[in-house]
Amino acid sequence: VVAQPNAALAITLTPTAVQCNGGLTGAVSSYVEGGTAPYTYAWSNGATSEDIEFVAAGIYTLTVTDAQGCTAFSGAVVAEPVNALTVNITVTDPSCYGYSNGSIVLGITGGTQPYYFNWGNENEILLNNPSETLNDIPAGDYLFRIRDANGCVIEQIVTVTEPTILSVSHIVTNTLCYNDSTGMIDLTISGATPPYSTVWSN
Repeated sequence: VVAQPNAALAITLTPTAVQCNGGLTGAVSSYVEGGTAPYTYAWSNGATSEDIEFVAAGIYTLTVTDAQGCTAFSGAVVAEPVNALTVNITVTDPSCYGYSNGSIVLGITGGTQPYYFNWGNENEILLNNPSETLNDIPAGDYLFRIRDANGCVIEQIVTVTEPTILSVSHIVTNTLCYNDSTGMIDLTISGATPPYSTVWSN
């Protein structure tokens, strides 16, 4: 009587997708049955373990060899979100020194919706649309944090600047004679946002 294994060597692979585009959180687990144990494992990325972890998105193949030298081959695709979580930032600086009419507009794309958001130490909120606006703000640094459904995070400080203070200095030249028109006032204007316009009392 010539004996043989109870079943042919077979592999079942179960991939785990990468959470964030470009990340290394993917994995593939294997289940081997049939043939004759023990088995040896040869993955396409060079690993020799039963399972692989912390891998990028891509195609991974596994060759299993049993104690009798029989082999089986299988492959799996580790997926990832199509687009990375990104944010487009538009800053409007205050129009004048000391004003509080600046704004920050955030446009969020990619990742996996829904998005969760907070400014600084505020509580995290669920965004109903992929944008967030902070209006009527003075110059300063503003920290925001965006998290998507997979836990991918963008945390960044946005700096809002303001013009320097508007400054005027002057040099007065007095008239040469009583009641003539030889006097002069020379203004030097600096700061704020050029160009400047002037309106005299006359």
